[in-house]
Amino acid sequence: MTVINNENVLSIFSLIRDAITANSTLSPKFNVNNIHQFEPKHKGIPSGGFPYFWANIPSTEELKVVFDNNLTLHELTVPVLLRMNWDARDNVLSYCNAFLKAIRDYESIFESSGYYDIMVDLIDVNPNQAISQNQVVESEFMITVHGQVFR
Repeated sequence: MTVINNENVLSIFSLIRDAITANSTLSPKFNVNNIHQFEPKHKGIPSGGFPYFWANIPSTEELKVVFDNNLTLHELTVPVLLRMNWDARDNVLSYCNAFLKAIRDYESIFESSGYYDIMVDLIDVNPNQAISQNQVVESEFMITVHGQVFR
């Protein structure tokens, strides 16, 4: 079992980005320039920069100490948003399905990086969002993983 270094326990963003860009449905529309770790600024960007994925910094919970107090078991929760222009709403279902599949297909890569028990859920799809005067459809996902972290 791979153990996560305590300096990079929150570094799951690159794995999520790589899973998206490796998916054959998502990769033609989403590249590294529209997969963000922080909410992008929408002003001055044509059409607000949509569509894009926003995988926020994960929250973490220390569950217990294991193996002679050298490791702790952590649960990390990563909220991920898919935001698309209202005009592209017909693609929301296929992109949501593709995102769920992309994370599941990338499970072995997550595990080789020390993140186990990957769960990805679609929490909500909200077609009534407005961002910088753009009507958007926002899909909210939650990725939950576990990992052993050096203390």
